Amino acid sequence: MPENGLSHPSAVAYPTTPEEVAILVRAAGACGLAVVSRSGGHNYAGFSSGAFGGEIADKRHTNGENDRFEKEQSAMQGEGNGVLVIDLSSFNNIKFDEATGDGTEIVTIGAGCRLGRVATVLAEKGRALPHGVCPTVSIGGHAAHGGHGLSSRKWGLTMDRIVSHEVVLSDGTISNVPVSSSSKEGQADLGPLSWALRGAGPSFGVITSYTLRTFPMPPVAVHFDYWFSPVGASLAADAMIAYQDWIPWVPGEIGLAFMFMTGEGDGTIQYKLTGQYLGPRVALDAIVSPFLKTLQRLGISVTTESKTQEFPPDLRGFNVGQNDQTEGPIWSSDSFYAKSLAIFDKKEDLLTREQALALTSYLKADPSLRKTVWFVMLDNWGGVDSAISSVPSQNTASNTRENLYAFQMFVRPEDRRPPFTSDGVQFLKGMCDAIINARRDLSTWRYGGVANYVDPELSREEAQQMYYGKEKLVKLREVKRRFDPGNVFRYPHSILPA
Repeated sequence: MPENGLSHPSAVAYPTTPEEVAILVRAAGACGLAVVSRSGGHNYAGFSSGAFGGEIADKRHTNGENDRFEKEQSAMQGEGNGVLVIDLSSFNNIKFDEATGDGTEIVTIGAGCRLGRVATVLAEKGRALPHGVCPTVSIGGHAAHGGHGLSSRKWGLTMDRIVSHEVVLSDGTISNVPVSSSSKEGQADLGPLSWALRGAGPSFGVITSYTLRTFPMPPVAVHFDYWFSPVGASLAADAMIAYQDWIPWVPGEIGLAFMFMTGEGDGTIQYKLTGQYLGPRVALDAIVSPFLKTLQRLGISVTTESKTQEFPPDLRGFNVGQNDQTEGPIWSSDSFYAKSLAIFDKKEDLLTREQALALTSYLKADPSLRKTVWFVMLDNWGGVDSAISSVPSQNTASNTRENLYAFQMFVRPEDRRPPFTSDGVQFLKGMCDAIINARRDLSTWRYGGVANYVDPELSREEAQQMYYGKEKLVKLREVKRRFDPGNVFRYPHSILPA
């Protein structure tokens, strides 16, 4: 779990029913407390644990070095006397709707249920959902901000499978919010709230459970790694552009990430293509072959590792050394900083070779490589056969439907322990800046971010522009004014009422 924030909430509550959540929300509102919900505690910035600003920003605030955070912290204190964290770990039930279809198509999952358990229980019924690969992440925050995983190009984001939400609103009302704009006569129109919950959920209520439509489990999946020989910055940039040119055309059954990571020797960088294919190995080879041939023409050699297994694959296979607990307290933690940068699929918004070279040159040159463990992932989202891209952008609040791929940049100390130094933050910011500053048409270039990879160094305005975009933010603020006019559900990146 992240250990990136100094968490000092006024109180942490552990309810076991929606009714208890409602009592807590009403009490917090009466006391002027901010309310945040914690389903699994994996929020990269620690916001779900009441660590507003995070450990790094807290230190800078003490030293008077971060005026932006100082102003936001003052604003947060002005909104209330503290923070109530509502821990949803007891909301971990998984219940199938036996009255629908064969009794396994529709499932209700508590917000505190971890993805490893979700995958296991659904597989026992021959069903599956699209979601991420970290087994200890809970579905609550994961689905609320999207929920991307290796099967998402085939089945969509986790939030695309939501049928309805059970949510406690700011006045303590427990509401079942269906994913539909229609409402019965005499009932309030919850369509705008349903839209906002799918992408910005924690700003609008405490989601206690989701009802989702599952898929039949595929019979086989191939987990693969293609390792490439270490190369210089120029060839690495060529490989990145080759990946960008290839991924729009791959079938939806394949989920991909092109990765750069710390090499075994000083100043070296390792590269690999990793992912999952929902089908037989022989078909995977045919899909990947054009990309591998392009790299070989560039002079890059390839070593293949793959494992064919029944679906779902063991999530630990994607998270070597990671805790795989699906229930009970998690005592392990991690200290890190992460950023995201989404590359849109329009031709004019694609990464240029100059940008790719700026990044690979930076990674080769920066001396911080020797002090930290880091990786850069280029996760494939879009393409002509992507279920993510097939959903109209206006259907959900998140600003991800145009993503062709998204950078996830991650750095941590070798021992994973705090304190996390400002050198690591600057190293990662330098990665992002290298890409952005190398853009010639920067004033018109469009790019985004991924809310599941929240960045505490961004201001509220910067984060919301990247995660939602200007037009959606206007609508989100109107929905906030209607359903949480007192701004009960608030944290540094939360939506403010209009």
